[in-house]
Amino acid sequence: MTMGYYEFDLEGTRRLERTLQIGGSEYEVGLDVVSRYEEKIFKIAYDFIFHDDDRVLLSISPGLHLSSINFSIATLSSLPSPGPSDDASVTAPLPMLGGRIRYRLTPKWSMVLVSDVFFLSVGDQSGAVTDSSFLFEYQTDSAFGLGVGLNRFALDLDIVDGDKRWDVQSVYSGAYMYVAYKF
Repeated sequence: MTMGYYEFDLEGTRRLERTLQIGGSEYEVGLDVVSRYEEKIFKIAYDFIFHDDDRVLLSISPGLHLSSINFSIATLSSLPSPGPSDDASVTAPLPMLGGRIRYRLTPKWSMVLVSDVFFLSVGDQSGAVTDSSFLFEYQTDSAFGLGVGLNRFALDLDIVDGDKRWDVQSVYSGAYMYVAYKF
């Protein structure tokens, strides 16, 4: 079983260099705005191992990614009346199908490739997610391991919710360290 949690929280203030149309509001060139983007991702997957010998382990992994996205933008103005502001949020539970390949370099060291994918298109709703990692893991004993790796997570959603249309595209790459427990 694999579980993970990621959180991205970005906030910024900027003077607009072009006019933006967000929802029913228009943000003119020259306005000072503050925006916030928050994305939380929880994933859980279960590995079904179909091949395991001294060197190679292969598995398929059905699972679930739960993505919560919040966005807000507001003007920063000294005018007596406040300027436009907008906020929106969406939660998208996405079933996933993945695969794992573990190649044992030595009895203690392994190289691991993990990839989860999802795509769905129903009516006006469509979404795609890929979550891939390339890892090196050291097995400290029969149950515990330590690892380092590189990850790439890409989300592409096109969702219609009433009169709002979401077109969300994000790609994150990074390095991480982890502790593994095998039971």
